[in-house]
Formats: sequence, structure tokens, C-alpha cells
Amino acid sequence: MSKLKILIVDDYPIFRAGLREILSKIPGFEVIGEAANGQLAIEKARQLKPQLILMDLAMPIMNGIEAIRIIKQHQSTIKIIALTAQYHVEATLAAGADGYALKDDSSLKLLTAIDSVMNGQIYLSPSICNTVLNGSPGNSAHIRSAASWRRLSEQERKKITNIAED
Repeated sequence: MSKLKILIVDDYPIFRAGLREILSKIPGFEVIGEAANGQLAIEKARQLKPQLILMDLAMPIMNGIEAIRIIKQHQSTIKIIALTAQYHVEATLAAGADGYALKDDSSLKLLTAIDSVMNGQIYLSPSICNTVLNGSPGNSAHIRSAASWRRLSEQERKKITNIAED
């Protein structure tokens, strides 16, 4: 059985090292690279072709949200989980992230997030679900619609876009 190839993106070397250490102990996982900012993440994603990227959002040179958007435009099959201390859920999901986990979540929650997104589901950290979904009706509706849009096939998206343009 092949291992899940993971790219870790965070501007703190000690955080990357700790996450690498945790993931290296999980059978079936292989950390194939690291990047310290969004620009390097895009380059590493092209070179290494990971199946999963764990992406911080607040980084120098290029933030994670912009990097997610660019990676998803060119390599849409890569799954990306925002792993952050920030609360930019709406923008992150709109950029194409498949999941949103917090750095203060447990290792078990991170493994649940990975399992969820690798099985085609969108993951939101339980710590932020109530805040996101109950905080603002406009935000929760937008998040649900963005998630639904991404679940559509490319052909279904084109049909809807064509109907909307008519």
C-alpha cells in the first residue's frame, strides 16, 4: 500500500519539525517536504506532487490563502488543510481549502481532518464550527455554498455558469 505524501507549510521551523515528528509515527504517512511560505509551497507542490498539504495561513512573502488559490488552480486534486491559529475560514474555503484545523487542536483531531479530506469530505475543526456557523448568518450560508460548489464536477459547474450567464 502506498503512503500518503504530505507537504508541510509553515513559517516556523520548530512547528514544521514537530508536525513532521508526529506524522512520521503514523503508518501510511510520509512527509515529502516542507516550505516556509506560500511561494515556496507552490514550487514544492509542483516539484513534489504531494497528495495532501498542511498549510499555515499567516506567512511572509505569500500567505496561505493565496497559495491555496494558486495551487488549486493548477493542481486541483491536491487536498489542502489549513492548519492555523487564524480565523479566516470563509476566505480559506473560498480559495479552495478542503479543511480547516486549528494549531491548538489535538493530534487526534488533525488525524480526523486528514482522514475526512482524503475521503472527499470538507473538514472544519470542532473548535470553530459553532463560531463559524452561528456567528454570522451571511458567513455560514457563504461557507455552505462554497463547499457545495466545490463538490460539483467541472461539467456541472460549467452548466450552472452557462445558465447564470444567459
